[in-house]
Amino acid sequence: MLSRGGGPDGPLAATTHALHLPDGSRVGWSEVEHARWTEDGLELTATTGERRLLKVTDRGLLPETVHERVVATIVVSRHVPLRGELGVRLICRRTPGTDEMNWYTGYDDGLDPDDPQTRAEAADALRHLRLQMGV
Repeated sequence: MLSRGGGPDGPLAATTHALHLPDGSRVGWSEVEHARWTEDGLELTATTGERRLLKVTDRGLLPETVHERVVATIVVSRHVPLRGELGVRLICRRTPGTDEMNWYTGYDDGLDPDDPQTRAEAADALRHLRLQMGV
């Protein structure tokens, strides 16, 4: 265990591979799209889009650990313009303890991710980036 904390719903524990939640579930670090600390606790957004607010009253070193572990999974993060300044964010994340890598594409507001031309341009940008980075 790297750090721990807790709140009214129970303990949270950060390990090298995941954040273990009070309900007994876990969220792998490469599955965390966004983590934000507020007065109420930790707001987690998963790469699936699921959002959770975890009430944390005893934070300990959790804020620092969560930040470090999430950032450590990012292999590549690049914004590629497609139309003017509008484009896509291409992100490659490595699952801790494995060689598994997953790619995510985030479209800027103002681009339609369902548009076939936009999707083709994003796929082309991803191919180029993967070749360039060797991943």
